[in-house]
Amino acid sequence: MREALTAERRSLILELAEKTLFDDSEESVEARSYLFGSRKISDSVAKKFHIGYVPKRAIGTGFGGRLILPLHDHHGNLICFTTRDWRPDAHNRGHWHESFEKKWYLYGMHQAMESIISSRSVVLVEGQFDVLRLHSIGVTNAVGLLGSKPGWVQIALLLREADHLKLALDNDEAGRLGAKEVFNILKSSGLSKMSNVDISFVQLKPAKDADELIDKLGCDSAKERFI
Repeated sequence: MREALTAERRSLILELAEKTLFDDSEESVEARSYLFGSRKISDSVAKKFHIGYVPKRAIGTGFGGRLILPLHDHHGNLICFTTRDWRPDAHNRGHWHESFEKKWYLYGMHQAMESIISSRSVVLVEGQFDVLRLHSIGVTNAVGLLGSKPGWVQIALLLREADHLKLALDNDEAGRLGAKEVFNILKSSGLSKMSNVDISFVQLKPAKDADELIDKLGCDSAKERFI
């Protein structure tokens, strides 16, 4: 059982984890191989999103042997940790995160804010690695739901800064239901009347998600679908 973190302790762990990801230890080299090699995330994006690594020996943290993918709000405040152990023997596919209200936040909103404001458009995907991969190929207005079903707070945040919402939720039933929920929120909340929003769909076929699309089409061809 992991103890609840104070804001101060969470910030300290993240500061150390960010440094550890780029040190010369065998574990850190392995973590970078997964992140930069297997997942094809650029080192500049890893730094931009404050990704870190906690070594296995740091058992007192409760995060030993895990990548830290911190979640920030749109102001840049650190909200919580989401983590991943990518190793084959990892429990529950290696995913673990602190408790938080998913429908209040968007992964990457703070990092994407400048690009969203300048372009007045935003690309909405589901997962964190979809966001990280898109930013790595230059689609810097991408943000993630951290799930498949959006909430009205998330949509309101997006429409405050963007006039064009590009939906790129996963190419499966959950993704289609999530896209439908966007329209339900716009209608039921009155947001569609308060903002002149243009909604379009990014064609993900022949892939399941944005990350896989980049693998299948290559960076340049895939990027054209999102811009």
